[in-house]
Amino acid sequence: MKNLRLFIPLFDAATAIVEPSIEFASKEQYKEQVTIQDLIQFCSVPRIRKEMQEFMELIDRRNFSEKYIKPLLEEGKIEMTIPDKPNSRKQKYKKVNSKRI
Repeated sequence: MKNLRLFIPLFDAATAIVEPSIEFASKEQYKEQVTIQDLIQFCSVPRIRKEMQEFMELIDRRNFSEKYIKPLLEEGKIEMTIPDKPNSRKQKYKKVNSKRI
């Protein structure tokens, strides 16, 4: 049995490297944006702060809350499962519009 080789000509546009359509000031800013989107997706299932923080591989609780949780809550991308008790030890966060479990 002989090997079959198939050559498919491609236009230059098909082989070009595609960059993100959103312009970011730096690669770090792009990486952070992707990570935030990953965090939001991670919260499709309600998660406690500690789980979210471990997912992001961050140690400082206060910094994590100020830099990630608070802005995501304000932007309406995540919500609290116990909004009447924001400091509850049972507080979880979930992606907005995700199914309740």
